[in-house]
Amino acid sequence: MAVVSGELKTMKAMGRGIIGMKLIGNGDFKERDDRVRAMQYAMQCGFVDAVTIGFASASDVDEALENMGAALAVRAAAA
Repeated sequence: MAVVSGELKTMKAMGRGIIGMKLIGNGDFKERDDRVRAMQYAMQCGFVDAVTIGFASASDVDEALENMGAALAVRAAAA
């Protein structure tokens, strides 16, 4: 993870946009806590400009909105 983060930081410093894709592990993150941590990392790392999230159901959308709101609230509180 540290190598990837370092490369992404370098790309960001070069003025490139960074898109976080498959943010909830391509459906492999079965536990909500894992999905929350992934969302928080993407929102708080400082180098991700946009994200994509895939959904299998309406409840997935609802959960992602809750998780995103919580992650952004933590980010705002830290600023």
